[in-house]
Amino acid sequence: MSTGTAAMSVDPAVRPFHVDIADEAVAGLRRRIAAWRPPEREPVDDQSQGVQLATVQDLANYWATEYDWRCRSSRPVLTASTSISSTSAPSMRARCR
Repeated sequence: MSTGTAAMSVDPAVRPFHVDIADEAVAGLRRRIAAWRPPEREPVDDQSQGVQLATVQDLANYWATEYDWRCRSSRPVLTASTSISSTSAPSMRARCR
């Protein structure tokens, strides 16, 4: 039984993976989050039906007005990219706890 891996060409060079998002895209994301229409408030006062509406509204407000969407672009991340059969293959390093 063949897995087909012998036919793949793998670029051994692992390159840093950079995120470059236009300012207009970030501004558009903020606008869409700010325009979000929340559902009706849940009929219970606990989390038995999921996350409370107030928590989600606070999070959306934070994302729309305060969150630094650029923080990941400016700090190094444990992410890399390589090529497999002429296709870019990003990877992320995740540590087990």
